[in-house]
Amino acid sequence: MTSDTLTAPTYPNERYCADLESTWWRAEFAHAWCNDPDRRFFMLEWARRHRKTSDAVTMLIRDCMLHKDWVSLVVAPFRVQAQEILWDDPKMLFSILPDQELCGWESNKSDLSIKFPGGSIFRLTGGDKLEGRRGIDCNDLLLTEFAYAKPTLWTEIFMPIMAGRSEIPRRVIFDYTPRGDNHATQLFDWASCQSDPGQELPTRGRAAKLLDLWWCSRVINDETRFLDPVFLDECRDKWPRAIYDQEINCARVTAEEMTLITTEMLHELNNRVGDIPVLETDEVRKIVSIDPAFGGDVCEIMGMNNCRIVEQQDIRAKHKTAEIVMAGKVVARKLGTKNFIVDCIGNGLGVADGLSSDEAGYHVQYFNSSESPTPDSLAEELQCANRRAEAYWYTAQEIQACRVGAVTSQRLRTGLPTASRYTVRGNGRLLIEPKVKIKQWLGRSPDDEDCYVMGVWGTQRVKPQNARTTLRLDRHSAPPGAMA
Repeated sequence: MTSDTLTAPTYPNERYCADLESTWWRAEFAHAWCNDPDRRFFMLEWARRHRKTSDAVTMLIRDCMLHKDWVSLVVAPFRVQAQEILWDDPKMLFSILPDQELCGWESNKSDLSIKFPGGSIFRLTGGDKLEGRRGIDCNDLLLTEFAYAKPTLWTEIFMPIMAGRSEIPRRVIFDYTPRGDNHATQLFDWASCQSDPGQELPTRGRAAKLLDLWWCSRVINDETRFLDPVFLDECRDKWPRAIYDQEINCARVTAEEMTLITTEMLHELNNRVGDIPVLETDEVRKIVSIDPAFGGDVCEIMGMNNCRIVEQQDIRAKHKTAEIVMAGKVVARKLGTKNFIVDCIGNGLGVADGLSSDEAGYHVQYFNSSESPTPDSLAEELQCANRRAEAYWYTAQEIQACRVGAVTSQRLRTGLPTASRYTVRGNGRLLIEPKVKIKQWLGRSPDDEDCYVMGVWGTQRVKPQNARTTLRLDRHSAPPGAMA
């Protein structure tokens, strides 16, 4: 098959064309790309899983087959992301490419490229090394997950290239799901004339008004009903509301809304726990949580009974490993437990080792916040970026379900919403904001909050004491079923 015989309606295959018939927003984009050459800049602000990246890649491959010596370039925020999402995923690039036996294309994994018989090249790369991209040339460009890319990737690196003269005008696709109100949404609003009187953000595809050369489409799932209802129910249960609104309906969520533990959740928890007079339980789980915080303000030590803080000590002066170990043992003795969880980042490893090797036979969980989420956990399904994000997400679920004791400390109640602020990486993984940012927002290091969250997370891995106990509940106690 030669490039002269290929036309847009028959590429890439019958399955793709059949899919377009049932997904009007995708058909609208494909028609605009194939039949409106005056449009050079395309923005796809589509809800998650609405095929924006696969459709954009399809158009770039189509152009590689229709033209000789053509270069189509896909740039993700990171090169490893481009490989994982597009090259390694069997449902992406290699399911989009036409039959290799008919078209004779060749793949090269070392530089993530596909070469076609007419000399055209389709290539994947990342924007994490901006200087290395200067001077690169291409005919078609896809900036995928544009909301997570650095703004300068477009303004300083590729915009001068794509504006250059060429026999056939160069074209660009920006695809993304929003990440708050940032450079991506601002460019969309400008190109779709949102500042003009009477203009509203589109929800069903193409914007009503467009600047010359631009084509903008915004699609939310409430209009398409494309996503599986079972999947949506799971998302509502597992995701914070802000993530759901953003990923499913393209909401431009503010930074203040991007928090796992909200003030309302804590208020509801304290009200519900305070109304329960008595708790009878067969399982009592006790743990001492230690955040040595050698790089923070205060070493926090919390003794927790069924996720209720019953003993607490902080060391504010310059503290040493031996002093923290001794203080932790004192709290454990008062609480009546041998269970510990210790933040073992940096010098905290010495505290964990000191307790673990103690002749008393303590059971110590080593908590490394940078490790990957627990395998097969719900946090892994949510795609938490690391163990710290998992712990905050898990604690948020326990608070929302009232499976922890009331949070009575005013410092903790006001600090948890800020300390649990998150962002979502370009690969979709949830990440708690860096401590340096949280410290700026709080005016202090989030030592209390980290220690509490670590204790709640660690409690689920504590062997319960099997003595039937009656606990009186006030606003310092846990609700029925706590950690059962």
